[in-house]
Formats: sequence, structure tokens, C-alpha cells
Amino acid sequence: MSAGFNIFLDLLMVAFAVPRVLPLKLPRLQKTGLIAIASLSSLVVISSVVRLIRISTLNTSKDLPWDSYDFTTWSSIEVNIGLFCATAPAIRPAVRAMKDALRMNSSPTTSQGARFPTSMSGGLELEDGGAFNETPPAVPANSRYWITKKGRVTDRELSDADSSKCVLDSVSTTRSPESGRTRSGTESDGEMGERRVKQGAQSHSGWKVPVSPNNGSGHIDDLLNTIPNTSIPLNILIIGAGLAGLSAAITLSQTGHDVTVLEQSESKREAGYMIVMGSNAMRVINKIGVDARKAGTVDVDFIERRDYKTLELLSSLDVAKDPKAPAKSYYRPDLHNELKRVALLGLGCKAVKLVLDAKVVSVDINNASATLADGRVFKGDVLIGADGERSIVKSSFSEPDCIQQAPFKILRSLVPTSVFLSDERTRRVLDLSHNRFLMFCHPTNSLVSVLIGRNNDLIDIECGYRRRKGERAIDVSDQAAIRARLLETFKEYHRDIRCAIEMATVTTDWEVWKCKPQKHLAQGKAVLTGDAAHSMEPTTGQGGSQGLEDAGALAVFLSNIGSKDEIPHRLELLAKMRGERTAKVVALSGVRLGEEEIIRKNYPRHAINRSSIKNGVEHIAFLYDYDVIEESKKTLRAAETPRASL
Repeated sequence: MSAGFNIFLDLLMVAFAVPRVLPLKLPRLQKTGLIAIASLSSLVVISSVVRLIRISTLNTSKDLPWDSYDFTTWSSIEVNIGLFCATAPAIRPAVRAMKDALRMNSSPTTSQGARFPTSMSGGLELEDGGAFNETPPAVPANSRYWITKKGRVTDRELSDADSSKCVLDSVSTTRSPESGRTRSGTESDGEMGERRVKQGAQSHSGWKVPVSPNNGSGHIDDLLNTIPNTSIPLNILIIGAGLAGLSAAITLSQTGHDVTVLEQSESKREAGYMIVMGSNAMRVINKIGVDARKAGTVDVDFIERRDYKTLELLSSLDVAKDPKAPAKSYYRPDLHNELKRVALLGLGCKAVKLVLDAKVVSVDINNASATLADGRVFKGDVLIGADGERSIVKSSFSEPDCIQQAPFKILRSLVPTSVFLSDERTRRVLDLSHNRFLMFCHPTNSLVSVLIGRNNDLIDIECGYRRRKGERAIDVSDQAAIRARLLETFKEYHRDIRCAIEMATVTTDWEVWKCKPQKHLAQGKAVLTGDAAHSMEPTTGQGGSQGLEDAGALAVFLSNIGSKDEIPHRLELLAKMRGERTAKVVALSGVRLGEEEIIRKNYPRHAINRSSIKNGVEHIAFLYDYDVIEESKKTLRAAETPRASL
């Protein structure tokens, strides 16, 4: 009786699960896998039926102990198959975790025994001068890879007509291989943005997505061709191995300098969530050999604001107008790992030397040296402070530190895209956020932003609101308190947004700190970069992009130096140009893109009224149209021309 009841329940489970998987908008392979997992209980049914048949034979047995072995065997099979079915969904994450652990155990070590988790770098040497040369496979210059609707990759020669457009499988529009945007007829950017929301369902599986032969990475010699350096190589000392520090290390090593990076952690791992890199940053990233697929890039075509209650579209700003450097989103650890790979491999130039467990206790900005806690001293020709808001290099400048807590805070969560696909409400949010930096805005005191990264596999949900008086951060271990605060603070938001917030299993309470812009970004032989130079509010998503701009500028201003005596003068020119640019970016970093006209009208003393920016289109142009390498060249030529004429 119990065996028959168990068989009935197993069949019911299959009948319940499979029909709910079929309507999900997933790639065919992924959907097949889900159906297979949901159907595993049919194996239990088979074993149960066989077991039931074996039991019936015992009724006529004359030697029960001897004949029951078959029944006992199938009873064990049934139980073990049931255990396998229950744990099957967790097998892949477990295998992935084991692979990561094995990769960590085989990671290279420094001469001091510190490990560096280079997930893609094989056996790299960090301190003893060795280099590992990785030569990418040769690909015909005029070929393109196309990912078809069925997920197959083909390599074929394309004519000019083929490369200028590709036909969507389900929508009568065209998609530019370079820009990654679609347009039908003569529609405006706003109309295109609204139409693409309605086509969100097709966008997940119906578009042919072009991928460049090198997976979106720049050619290794792009930077050196753009910034030819025929002068003496400099010894560069960088403190901090975050995004800004590694970016600067790469651009400087690729222009011929010897670079050493000091990182205080024993195993530098980048923490964080999604990050947007605008066209201003992508112009640098595309030149240094970053592999787009390994970095997990996702296109960001629009920055949109929607009403927090009605989801009505308030503004849509096109941020993918430059076909050579469209905006992208990254999961910060993925981008950081890829920058480490590029830096440590050298990729056709000098490999960066990375020293871990190197806690700097003092610096000499006039002699470009740093002293570590263990007594070691590192010296260079240039000292770069990329060690964050509480920079030890910045503390040596003749300028008081001015870090302060921002008036708002952010509750941040990461949710797998597959989780969003499991509910109709969150699927609607996913469709709205496809290829967008999406903000659901309360008029005054809060917003929820949604950004997709890691090759469309991960969703970042950031819930920002004004800090209440006396409010303290909640420890990440107290998820019940964080969830209660989330639900209370955002209870008036649309039910689809609340559902998206509730999907998160782990949320962190992120305190936001900012600094006033530095008046002096360089002193002596030292210069600041990244958050050490321009900590800002995250609203415009320009923190990481400005760090990449710094890296591009450093490569220009430290190239073609005839004598090391010129270094202080070059750093002064760099600091003046970067200071003027970043002061404006920082002043406007708290403005929600698209609300410029509202702020100009309601807040006459706001910094935006002291600028020429009148609306979102002009704000995007100011941020994204900037080419730091070309601007640095112009500044350097203008400064050097009078001296040459003398």
C-alpha cells in the first residue's frame, strides 16, 4: 500500500514541476537541463515499481532470507536514487566550488609566501622577474563570430552589407554589430527605448548577437600604437591593487615602464557588486587587452528612470552612441580578475610585479619610496597612490583629509537571473532592465536600481535611501533585520519591485563615504588616482570610469620623458588637467541622470547651476564623450610647444 502511494507522489511531482518549466524564457540547453532535473524523480518511480514487483515474489518464497536479497537491493537503489534526485541541483555549484579551491591551491606565491588568486593566469611568477607569454590564437582580420538563436557560434567571412546589420529572428528591425542597439525606421531614442521594453521577451532568446573575434578585447598593441613611448623606462611604484591601481599598472607597463604594485592584503580579492563603465572608460579598456567574455561584460545601451509606483518611463538616455566604445556593465570581481590576468601575463609587454601582504606604513613623496610594516623599502621614480579614500599617500600631502559620511546609504543584493525568471513579476522587472542601467525613482528620498552583469547571469539590486538620524549599519549576519528595514523603507514601491527585493537571500548594508575633491593631486614625485583622488557618490556610476581615465592620462603624461628631472613637471600637468575634470564629475555625481532640469529649477545653489549642463543628454555627453588619451595629448602638446620654441 505504501509503495503504491509513494509511486503516486513521485508521478505527481513530475506532473507538477515540468509544466512550470516549459513556459520559462530560457535558452534551449538550459531549459532542457531544468526539465531533466525536474524529471529525475521518474527514476525513483522506476525503481519503486521494480521493488514492488520483487516484493510480490516473496509471497511464494520457500526460503525468505535467500530470496529477499533482490528486494533489499532494490530498496537501497530506491533510497539512493531519491537522495541523488534531491541533491542534483547542488552538484554543479559544489563542483564549481571545488574547482575554485583547487585553483586557489595551485595559485602562485610571492617570495614572502603570499598567495594571489589569479583564476585565469596559470603559473605566473610575481616577484622574481619571470614572465608568462600568452599568444592569442590567430583570427582573420575580416571575420566575425555570430551567436545564433540556437546558441551556435559560426565563423564566416562577412561582406560590408552583412557587417552593417543583422536581422532579428522575431522583430522587424536591424541591430548594429558595433553599437549593439536596434532601431526601426526613424524612431527617436525615447521611442526606441520604450519599444525595446515591450520586446523584452524576445530579447533574451531572439536576437543574433555579434561578438568580435577576440571576444571584445582590445588588441595587445593598441595602447602602444596610440601612445608611442621612445624615452627611458621609469620605475613606477603603485600602492593599491584595486581597479584603479591595476588599470594604471597595465597602461604604464604596456607603454614600456617597470611597474611594481604593493597590496596590503594577503590575497587580493575584489569585493563589490556591478559597476558601469561608460564610453569614457571603455576607450581605455578596449586598448589594453581585456577579454570581454572573461570579464563578463553586458551591454548598457540606455540609462532609464521609471516611476517607483507606476513603472512609467520618466527618461531614457542613449549611452551607446559610440560604436567603438559602447558602455558596459561588469561584476566587479570578474573585471578585477581579468585586469589581474592582463597585468601579470604582460601580454606582449612587461609583466607587472605584484607584491602581496605588503602593508605600507610610511611614504616619501619626494623620493617616491614606500616603507612596509616588515621593514622592506621600495623605491621608484614615480609613486602612485591608488589606495582608496583613506590613502596613506594622500595623507602625506600638505592638504587635510576631508572624508565624510554621505547623507544616504545603500542596501545591496545579488540575485541569479534564473531566480528572476521563476516569477512573473520579477520577469517583468528583468525585461525592463535588459541592456539598461535602470532606476526606479522616488521623487525625493529613495531609489531602487537594477543592473545586470556577469554575462547576463547575475542581477545587482541596489536600494538607496536617505539616512535616518542616528541610524547605524546592520551587520550582514543579521539578515532578518536588514530584510525588515528593506520592506519598511520600500513598502510603497510597485509590487514587482518589492518582489524583486524579496528575491534576495543575502543583502549587505553599505555605508557610503565621500571626500571633497583634492586641490592637489600631485606633490613631489607622487600622484593620486582612483578614489584616493576623487571619491564620489555612486549615482552617476562614474567612480570606476574616472579611475580608468586616470590610467589613460598617466600613460600619456609619463611617456616620452627625456630626463627623470621632468617627472615633477609632468605630474603637475597631469594633476591640473585631471583635477579640473574630476572636480566637475564629483560635483555632479549625486545627480540622477535625467533629473538635471528638475534640480536646476528646484535647487538654485546646486553645483549643476554653475555648469553648462542643462539636461540629461548634455550630462551624458559631458561624461561619456570625453576621450582622456586625446585630451591628455592635447594638454601635453600645448604645454610643451612654448618650451620647444625657446
